[in-house]
Amino acid sequence: MEQQKGVGTEFVFGLFVGALLGASLAIVFAPQSGEATREMIRKKSKEMQDKAMDMLEELKDEVDDLVVKVQDAFEDTTKQVKTKMTEVKEKVVQKMAEKKEEGKPLPVE
Repeated sequence: MEQQKGVGTEFVFGLFVGALLGASLAIVFAPQSGEATREMIRKKSKEMQDKAMDMLEELKDEVDDLVVKVQDAFEDTTKQVKTKMTEVKEKVVQKMAEKKEEGKPLPVE
């Protein structure tokens, strides 16, 4: 589970850095006027901001889904433990009743 978390974070970071480097290189090597270059920088900055927000929203959705899965698993486990405890309690009560009927002393520790 930890490895998946790290891989996703590394991927997002790599994607962001790659996009930033690509945009920077395109700006540096593009034969345009200063105004056109500034406009392109504004446009690319907005695109990168939008992509970052989209990625953040996707990450938030994934975390929300994971939280729901963990809560469901916890609830299922809790139900299983309660069921098992009830079964054990019933068996102990039954064994104690059988011992009492047989007239045998109950073990006390």
